[in-house]
Amino acid sequence: MRGENDTRVRLAHHEVRENVLATLLGASLDAGANLQPGRLDYRTKTTKQKPLHLKDVLDFTERVLTLKDRLNDLLLQMKKRRASR
Repeated sequence: MRGENDTRVRLAHHEVRENVLATLLGASLDAGANLQPGRLDYRTKTTKQKPLHLKDVLDFTERVLTLKDRLNDLLLQMKKRRASR
């Protein structure tokens, strides 16, 4: 879950940068923009990170939704177990 939290933090705090040339050439939205650390953010961890593209955000969303479903299943199992005592 730590990796998912790192992605969540990046989504919350990184800035959108647009590749103007790709946009002008009619490239897809994914090629035209991405999320990157702020230009003044020189922390070691953030300088090593690659930009997040649309596919990365969609993949993250799918993983979080799957995790939510698994946690809901766990909660239901725990409630059943508690009720049977």
